[in-house]
Amino acid sequence: MSTRSSTSPPLLFNLAAVHGHAAALAAELYPTIYRHFLREVAAGSSARAIDVAIDMLRWQERRGHAQDAAGVAQTMAQLLKADPSIPSAGRAAGMLAALDPHLTGLDRADLTTWALEHIDLDHNDRFAMRVTLARTSGPGWAQRSFAELRGAFEEVVEQIRDSFAEHVRPRIFGQLLGGTRDVAFDLMRSGDHRLLWQWLGLCRGVDHGAVRDDPCLAIGWGGDRVWFRPDQPLSPATGRVTEFLHVFNGTLGSGVVAVGQVNTALTVPVSGRKNVAAAAQFEEVLEEFVDTADLARHARDSGAASIVSVLPGQVPVQALLARAGGPVLPYSVSALPPAADRTVRRVQLWVDNGLELAVAEAQILRRLLEDCWIEVEEVSGDAVTREAFLAAYAGDEFDVIWVISHAGDHPYRHDESALQLRAGHEVTADDLLTRPAPAGDRRLLVLNACSTATGGPGLFSNQGLVRNAAGPHQAVIGQLWQVDIAAAAVFGALLAIELVQFAPFSEAFQNALIMLQQPRQTIVEHLRDFQVWEIAADALDRFESATLLDTGSPALFE
Repeated sequence: MSTRSSTSPPLLFNLAAVHGHAAALAAELYPTIYRHFLREVAAGSSARAIDVAIDMLRWQERRGHAQDAAGVAQTMAQLLKADPSIPSAGRAAGMLAALDPHLTGLDRADLTTWALEHIDLDHNDRFAMRVTLARTSGPGWAQRSFAELRGAFEEVVEQIRDSFAEHVRPRIFGQLLGGTRDVAFDLMRSGDHRLLWQWLGLCRGVDHGAVRDDPCLAIGWGGDRVWFRPDQPLSPATGRVTEFLHVFNGTLGSGVVAVGQVNTALTVPVSGRKNVAAAAQFEEVLEEFVDTADLARHARDSGAASIVSVLPGQVPVQALLARAGGPVLPYSVSALPPAADRTVRRVQLWVDNGLELAVAEAQILRRLLEDCWIEVEEVSGDAVTREAFLAAYAGDEFDVIWVISHAGDHPYRHDESALQLRAGHEVTADDLLTRPAPAGDRRLLVLNACSTATGGPGLFSNQGLVRNAAGPHQAVIGQLWQVDIAAAAVFGALLAIELVQFAPFSEAFQNALIMLQQPRQTIVEHLRDFQVWEIAADALDRFESATLLDTGSPALFE
């Protein structure tokens, strides 16, 4: 292999380990490239050896070459300590610190302490190193007292301020706390929901005595599958998760990335538009990723009241639970217990008349609500303005505010999401964030528009329309992706049927979502029972061959 080819191995193993491409070629050339790495080390070419090793080590780990991986990791550590000025030293040290010490044979705390002292790290690398050091010093997080957690939290806050200084904007502070995901993972996997809520309360700035303490369904992923049972062994990493993300992103037009797979989103266009032709493959990889039957069984047995998830935000956990017959639990984006639901007596509808089927959906809602003596105020046409909506939103006059319109979401900058009430009148995520719902019993906000429930993944993200609006005094229903307008209208009808029967908001959402998964004829009969079949006929005609892309998008947050 020529010297010129020394830049090829990193690219090859990056494609194979991160993207799932060129796997056969990587396996075929691996022995040659491994020998090349050893020659570079013997020749004293530390920088080139490190460049080759970084992506090769990731590939070795995922392909089960444990002995080779341990040798490469220890050699990398020796090269770094011999010359910490190597250009890629920060990336290499961060990777070594993140790997399982049982694989590498390295002392994480020792390596991290050394890197902080000797390598010129950027802000992000330094912060990640300091969080790693905090985690590897002392007992596991799940074995610590609340006082120790509080101390650790305050230490992390200081690390953020010290590492980032003026680079931190207040609204991304919660995202930076995502660097403490190892703390949350330990607590989620411990099964100690009270301590988990206390940690999340600290991260949310919630008073210790005010946090909720009810059981939650903690869901994360490790290896190639989702985990949700306390101390459930992580599945081995075989590279299947890369294939999952490739299909997931390609189907939804999204840009989901995973730790250690930062470039996965770049393998498919990030368009925000779903690929209907990939629906069957989408369902197949989701079922492989999530053991739905066992998840539903555990949700029932655990008595959980909500979901705390670190999965990619668009994984339709609630729809998968609905397909298994429930329970369908709300996502919790607040560490506070929800207030009691309001009795639905007054509903305000915001309708974009220019949106196909919006008028039909509004007619269905009016028929159902008014037949049950629920007062309905419909705002449409020129009366729909940003100022009028925000005034109503900040007020306390309605028990349900229901929006039927377009919405826009940026795949990476969810804080720039906007509800498009009608042409020229947008309500942004910041508009909702800066106008908390009125105190008292809980109101319901329904944003029946595309991608309103899309947001940054993880426990600390407050990005996106729904996440900014949800809290103890307001439950919010939105759509996870670019939903078909007919599917949205059918779901709206099913949800209204539950609300007119005065079901609690969570129960109403659950029943509507379970019904949405049923065969079309079952839905038709259900709508006929409530005398709205004729109005819904156009929507149902286009709901003939529904897939999970049609029925999996609704989501409830509190």
